[in-house]
Amino acid sequence: MKRSQFKVCIIVSPSIAYLNNLEPIMNALSVLKEDLTISLILPSYKTLRQLCYFNRLSEYKRIGLKNFYYLTANSYLRFFNINLVKPIFFIERVLNKIYKFLNYNPGLRNTYSSSNKIKEICQSYEFIFFDITEIRREKISNILGNLSKSKKISINHALTTQNIMFDIHKDQILSLKESINNTLFLAYSKFDVNFYRNVCLVPSKQVFDIGIPWHNSDWLSKFKNIKSYNQNIFVVSRPSAASYLDRNEKERTIRNIAKYAIKKDFDIVVKIHPKEVNDPLYKKIFKELSFQNWSFFDGNILTGISQSSVVVTFFSGVCVDAIALDRPVIEYRDSRGKVINNNINQYENTNLVIPAKNKQEFFNAMDKCMDERSSVLNRQRNNYEKLFLSSAPINYKSLFTYFL
Repeated sequence: MKRSQFKVCIIVSPSIAYLNNLEPIMNALSVLKEDLTISLILPSYKTLRQLCYFNRLSEYKRIGLKNFYYLTANSYLRFFNINLVKPIFFIERVLNKIYKFLNYNPGLRNTYSSSNKIKEICQSYEFIFFDITEIRREKISNILGNLSKSKKISINHALTTQNIMFDIHKDQILSLKESINNTLFLAYSKFDVNFYRNVCLVPSKQVFDIGIPWHNSDWLSKFKNIKSYNQNIFVVSRPSAASYLDRNEKERTIRNIAKYAIKKDFDIVVKIHPKEVNDPLYKKIFKELSFQNWSFFDGNILTGISQSSVVVTFFSGVCVDAIALDRPVIEYRDSRGKVINNNINQYENTNLVIPAKNKQEFFNAMDKCMDERSSVLNRQRNNYEKLFLSSAPINYKSLFTYFL
């Protein structure tokens, strides 16, 4: 008798970076359930472009999944009467090109357009992963509203050190009370725990303090042995935004990073944000400065960090990943004293980063990271441990008892 597959689903939002967070969990599930099959719901056709550009499909073979397929967003959301820009044939064509280019057979690969078939698939999921903070997006709230009786696990795409960014979601989350009743919430930190229990009013038994799964010692060991380069600045980029990094500030920031690299003979590796794919700014600035020792990085963020000597972010929770991998981290925006709200300053306010607001501060911070490396790392690590939960091995079997 053929054994039925154990099916779980991931609602991929806001971007494919969310899948980084889930990789260790999916890996653990694939060990517990050899017949595991994962389905991705892609609420935006842009996510497909990201999958192609960042070459992620081939990476998921690494975590040992037996089956892997897509329930495309267009057909799924059409079922829920949500208007989308691109027709279904566009999704199918792009997927086929991606697979052909990568020479990759993901196993069960299907694009569904039949409402009855979609209903059947939705009902067959053992549980669904999603990010509760993403329900501000209409597509996500519609999906969750129609899956209120399904078992779900919420895990955030972002690492936060304070509740400011969560408060704006309170009313939307409370409106999905029925859905919350069927959801387990995985918490990275005490702020997450407080958010779920006191803002979302989730019963304590539904909140699991698991720390940061991809910072678990077993998972990090996959990356700590990667060869590092002594003179390498890993830049975690951001798109321009008037609220914290306007175009002029971003250009000054990139230019000054390059000037330091030229002066001290560093290479630069840039991890761009998905929204920057078509932005020529880095190429333009580096060309003007005749700087050639640089490249874009499109792999797993932990790999990029491991290969660097210093990590520089504009504003990103990746600073926490850098600390977990024992890399000093600088948060640099050439803002020259511009007042920025606390949410943007959260990593500076909790002393997880060395802040820099102008060229001289950045140069000083880089020198400090290189000359006083041990003291910088110890200070950042101590502050990390005050905020985030234990990195002790996670008992996934106990965690998933509710579903397994």
